[in-house]
Amino acid sequence: MSAAHALANEVYRLAREQRAAEVARRLLAAARLATGPARVIVVGPRSAGKSSLVNALLGREQLLPVDDDVASNVYVRVHAPDPGQSHEGATVHFAADRGGPREISLEELAEWAAESGNPDNDKRVAFVDVRVRHPLLASGLVLLDTPGAGGLVGAHAQAVLTAARDSDAMLVVVEHMAPLSDTVLSLAAGLGPRRALFAFNRTDQPGDTRRSIDDSRTGLARRAPDLSAGPFLPTSALLALDASDEPDPERAAVLHQDSGVGLLAGALRGVIVDVRRAQARQLLTEVAAAIRSLAAPAQAVLRAASSDPLAVLSALRKEIKRLESLRPSAQLARRVSREEIRLQRRLEGRLLDLRQDLDRSTHHHVARRALSSLPQRTEQAYGALWHETVQEAHHAVAAAVSSLSPTIVLPVPEAGLPGAIRHPELVRDSGRTGRISRLAAHLERLLISTIVIYRLPFAIVQTIGDMQQHRERLDRESARQYLGEVYDQAKQNLPHELSQQIAEMTEQGAELLRGERDERLQALRASVHASAAPGQSRSASAQRYLAELRRLHERVTELHATLGPQREPPQ
Repeated sequence: MSAAHALANEVYRLAREQRAAEVARRLLAAARLATGPARVIVVGPRSAGKSSLVNALLGREQLLPVDDDVASNVYVRVHAPDPGQSHEGATVHFAADRGGPREISLEELAEWAAESGNPDNDKRVAFVDVRVRHPLLASGLVLLDTPGAGGLVGAHAQAVLTAARDSDAMLVVVEHMAPLSDTVLSLAAGLGPRRALFAFNRTDQPGDTRRSIDDSRTGLARRAPDLSAGPFLPTSALLALDASDEPDPERAAVLHQDSGVGLLAGALRGVIVDVRRAQARQLLTEVAAAIRSLAAPAQAVLRAASSDPLAVLSALRKEIKRLESLRPSAQLARRVSREEIRLQRRLEGRLLDLRQDLDRSTHHHVARRALSSLPQRTEQAYGALWHETVQEAHHAVAAAVSSLSPTIVLPVPEAGLPGAIRHPELVRDSGRTGRISRLAAHLERLLISTIVIYRLPFAIVQTIGDMQQHRERLDRESARQYLGEVYDQAKQNLPHELSQQIAEMTEQGAELLRGERDERLQALRASVHASAAPGQSRSASAQRYLAELRRLHERVTELHATLGPQREPPQ
């Protein structure tokens, strides 16, 4: 247990003794948040060797799939087994409509996270949890390996953003022979404030790594200046894996040093240290706020002892009456109602924009005969829109709560896609349209075989082309009908879902406000009751209690000093 957690436990004990339930609750929540691991998201373009580098870092060549194409919306979370667990393994988590998680062995990972075993992510995998024993992971590191793609758009971008929401830092992996591309620069800048490490991988191949790093620094200085500090690390997963298989210790040490993976591991340990310090600072900030809250009643007793007792008692009763008249639910509802109107209008406009964007992308996917992935891409797009909408709603309600009580922090809700549009069906092979589409496909195969055997004239080739175009038109029509139905469902149901979300968050905020009000009332009533006791006795007890709180606060200040100055996050 860290010193910050030990101090938080002391103050938590005092809060329980004083029956300050809200103070104790906030401390408990802050202590839980301060025990999380350091989460590093691994991003970069396709074929940069992200998964290979993770494998090399952990000394497990066959751990993560290293196919050229990774399943399109799957990210893999790699961490140490939970306390009490000793075995390694993996858990597959599915999209919301595909049931609960499934336990698999590490050897089965490619069947769920690689294109070869899960083409177009037909199995609807959301992400895969991988548990591996390794000292770096055991020290508190979680690696989020994301899928790569040439453009990092669409489903790939959604997978990256999903993983990025919970990350503390990012490891950007690119090939060493070229500087960071505009796409990667945009991705790095768009992931928001966080520490960044850059690995220029595959240095075992020819190329000017130093020039690539210098050009990348220049690009970052222009697009994301706060990330240009790096570090920038030349790495080779191949050399690191060769080192682990090398029987000669001296040769293995040389290979490992040349691979740069040791420097990367050191940089990741630095991330762990920084995250631990940031967590400790945040916990100490909450401890200091708790001490101030706990000190207020005792300070009131001392003020009463040095003032006119009747005047103080009258003021206390007046404040009690004021607090009893407060109606947090009504006050909060009035503040939130104006924001809800704005959010509903914004949701309506964003749904229409999304419908138009999906319509424009339909032609490309029909031409590639990738229409089967349309439901998945559509669900991802609506899921991303819904997540952003709920986050905006949370921000609005949290601001309203804060305006009534700056000390209350509204918990962030889950933002899964509502069930009303979670089960779309794309009908392509039923009815007249399906029969024509299947007939066109069969005739196309038959005619191609005939051409190959008998070398029939060009007119028949033209006929095949016309049939293919006809099939594409049918697919496009089916896709547009599908997108229209999903849009109609979303337009009809999401505003109601948003109202429900806002109502739930508002009620949660009101409950927290009521809890804080009741806690203050309890403290004030205790002060009124204590006023009947001899003033000297009450003052002595309050002074002892405040002395204990001052000691704890001094300890908070000392611990803050030992953590050093706080690094400002990039803006």
